[in-house]
Amino acid sequence: MNDILDETEVATLLACEPSTVQTMAREGELPAVKFGKHWRFPRVALLEVVNRRALENTAPKPNATPRAVLRQVPSRRQAPPDLTAFLSQA
Repeated sequence: MNDILDETEVATLLACEPSTVQTMAREGELPAVKFGKHWRFPRVALLEVVNRRALENTAPKPNATPRAVLRQVPSRRQAPPDLTAFLSQA
């Protein structure tokens, strides 16, 4: 098992394209070192980043705002009139 991975090995490990791995490395999203034209990824550091992101996705977010707010809308219907007084007169 190699301790240092190339773009293709990381792409296989993460199930994505090598170009995606290169972009993520360039943007600092994946731990990498560039030697000439090629990126190299330390296996341990890469797995730590993947594990940390997986845990961030499962942790509940503090102060999360709901996507929708439900409010009570008053009904426009009126109650039927009380007919007891009318019926008692008849």
